Amino acid sequence: MAARALVDPSPPPHAAIEHATGGKDLTSYLRRGRLQQHPAAQPLASSPLPIQEDRPDGPASSPEAAHGRGKSSKSAPGPPPVRKMKCNVCDGQFRVDEIEEHLPECLKKAGAGGGPRCDEETFVVSAKWMGRRMIARVAASSNLEGLEDLIRSKWFDWDHLSAFVIDDRDYAWNEQDARTRGVPTMKETRFGDVMHGVTRFRYEYDFGSVKRVQLTARPVPAGAVAMEDEIDVVAERTVQKRGAGGKKKKKPARTARRRSRA
Repeated sequence: MAARALVDPSPPPHAAIEHATGGKDLTSYLRRGRLQQHPAAQPLASSPLPIQEDRPDGPASSPEAAHGRGKSSKSAPGPPPVRKMKCNVCDGQFRVDEIEEHLPECLKKAGAGGGPRCDEETFVVSAKWMGRRMIARVAASSNLEGLEDLIRSKWFDWDHLSAFVIDDRDYAWNEQDARTRGVPTMKETRFGDVMHGVTRFRYEYDFGSVKRVQLTARPVPAGAVAMEDEIDVVAERTVQKRGAGGKKKKKPARTARRRSRA
């Protein structure tokens, strides 16, 4: 009788793999671990293709990757740069939050150094608006108009009304505006008369869309170094915008224009 060929009833490995993968690429299935448990894939366990387990949030290639999953590869931002201002009296560099306390003492030390001295009380006035900072020394005998002129020439123009608000009382720039509202004008008000006991006040420009400058005042007793004018800028920091190529472009200096008080 002719010998009967022994036929293995189980399908060949390639048939089982083709059945399991649905005829698709074997490599992609191995990489996703779909055939890890399939008997036909066991002989391929030594394959250089990595076989990874299915995870709810995807496979992790290493413990470090698993620990840092979902985090940005960028390093954490460092501390913000320290902003400093130059003292025009001693040429020192100080942080913005330190220079206001430094200036009164610096002015007194400069007066004790043997140079000319100021025989009246003065004030160190710090003005802050929209990232800009300016510190001026104001004589007690000067009127409010002098400080207002300085603020306008640095940051604004002469096209709108303005007023100082000191201890809940307005001091108007325009004489007609002052008469209409029944408030004193800046021109007739001495700085020293309204600043004793006041440490904070503000300047308001353009009553249509009000721009508020926050100000603080620190008294400096007589005997400090002499002033060059009734109002001297002793420290200043401005905002510089970046132009093309990342270079900073300086803001053009504003020229004072003749104004009308009518």
